[in-house]
Amino acid sequence: SQKMASLDNFRGTKPPLDREGQETARLTTRWSPEQSEQKRAAVNAEIDRVNKLPAHSSYATHRMRVLNKILQLMSIQ
Repeated sequence: SQKMASLDNFRGTKPPLDREGQETARLTTRWSPEQSEQKRAAVNAEIDRVNKLPAHSSYATHRMRVLNKILQLMSIQ
């Protein structure tokens, strides 16, 4: 099957280690276009909500930074 074929590519490689030295397997998931649009819409709705907060609010400034980073990461996935 296709899944097994893709797993064959990883044979003989060591998985990354976490802080305690334990092996970890990091899997990336791809969203369907509908899921991607829903997530993007949710982030944009949150941006609209945060834009209504006072501009000098440290919470709003930090939240906007986080939301913009989320959009950036979503765009490269």
